Amino acid sequence: AWLEKHADSQAWVVMEATGTYHEALADFLHAKDYRVCIVNPAVIHAFGKEDLRRVKTDKADAKLIAAYAQQKQHKLRAWIPEPPARRRLRALVRRLEDLQEILQMETNRLDVAQSNVKGSILSMISHVKNEIAVTQKAIKDNIDDDPDLRQKRDLI
Repeated sequence: AWLEKHADSQAWVVMEATGTYHEALADFLHAKDYRVCIVNPAVIHAFGKEDLRRVKTDKADAKLIAAYAQQKQHKLRAWIPEPPARRRLRALVRRLEDLQEILQMETNRLDVAQSNVKGSILSMISHVKNEIAVTQKAIKDNIDDDPDLRQKRDLI
């Protein structure tokens, strides 16, 4: 509603990539036909250093992103959402990485654990290994089920 009231229909909506947190907003705005540009936070950070901006608040960050968008408008590139199969694959790969990190943490704990907690750690390791296997199968199935991903299997 704010955009409809205050922004021209050709205005850019520029945001930083924030893990997966920006995706829902970007999807929503894209569906409403806004021009969305998602910028790497390192680019915004470097831009802020050029202007010697050191304040780190949400309001200051928003102003910095707006200044970047104004000064670098010729460099802005419209964001296009990934196909659903790629988005699912990316989510699964992130989850696999998280699970592998958890497994490593639990394995490290096992090395120094007191005997009264080793059973709990071993149970967790077993559960995480099972989740890793389930996630790896889901990744394979996601690739197998999409013709585009299937063709690119070796690159992936």
